[in-house]
Amino acid sequence: MMDTLNLFLAFDFVRYKEKFQHIIRLFNQEPTISVNKINKEEYYRGNIKNLLILINHNSLTVIGSICKFYYGTNQKTLTYTDLLDAILKLEELLDVELDNATVTRIDLAENLLMENKPESYYSLLIKGGFLKRREDDNGLYYRSGNRAICIYDKLVQEKQSKNTIEVELEGENVLRYEFRMKNNREISKRLGVTNARLIDVINNYGLLVWYWCKSFDLIPKDIEIEMPSKTTFSTVTEFKNYLAGHGLKYLGGYGRVINMIHEAKSRGVFNYPAQSSNLKTMVKELVSKLSGNNAPEMLVELENRLKESMAGAIMDYWQISGEV
Repeated sequence: MMDTLNLFLAFDFVRYKEKFQHIIRLFNQEPTISVNKINKEEYYRGNIKNLLILINHNSLTVIGSICKFYYGTNQKTLTYTDLLDAILKLEELLDVELDNATVTRIDLAENLLMENKPESYYSLLIKGGFLKRREDDNGLYYRSGNRAICIYDKLVQEKQSKNTIEVELEGENVLRYEFRMKNNREISKRLGVTNARLIDVINNYGLLVWYWCKSFDLIPKDIEIEMPSKTTFSTVTEFKNYLAGHGLKYLGGYGRVINMIHEAKSRGVFNYPAQSSNLKTMVKELVSKLSGNNAPEMLVELENRLKESMAGAIMDYWQISGEV
């Protein structure tokens, strides 16, 4: 589940010069010396395996895929068990404890094996709300501030990078679903802590996995409205729902109408925040009352795969952390 893990550790390398020299010797190549544009401090820059390392006399920064560091590829995804082992191996390699390192970015990712090609699902996930949507040749991207959701064909990406496809993925429809938290503030907010550290991530991993799955709820879905054939009504409410349902269908369906509400809110149409929320609730309730309004099978499949992956990852976490 964990892919990118960026860390910043304040450390007195002046006092522990041997650790500083040890890390420099681990670099894949001769380090380059750069200058921090903000504080003007010099630091050494280089790679250890796949990880980008920035180090000076008072700090260490680690940037990159902890999954690729451990497996040699991120075509696989890290279990909680392997995440703990990967962190331990990184600490042993660097000869530095990382529990108190500040976490500056986390990408949670999973490969979902689908019945259809990944691009077949993109049209079901539409523009709208506070997330900005972008689609390119191999993927769908939603972003808002310091978080992002990326959905793409993992095998296409790997082939474009000229990587050999893992045997267990050959011939599969591999949809990659990633939830990215791009700074410490966003991560701390999700964990309910101040200045999230690596130990906070380890101890609250199940909560992060839950957010990974729940991020799918942020994406507007294109749910088609199928009106019942019944045209006789016994109550005024039934008749109002019938008219409203036809209105929803005429306007393009549930997702389009939710988008209209979000766009109206962004234009300052509503006097109070609760007004837009109440309207969305009303639309959701109306859709649930109308018979025959089932989400497309492919959308249900995608949501089920996300929930299955979440359940597996959380069970792994519970078994290791002793919460079962």
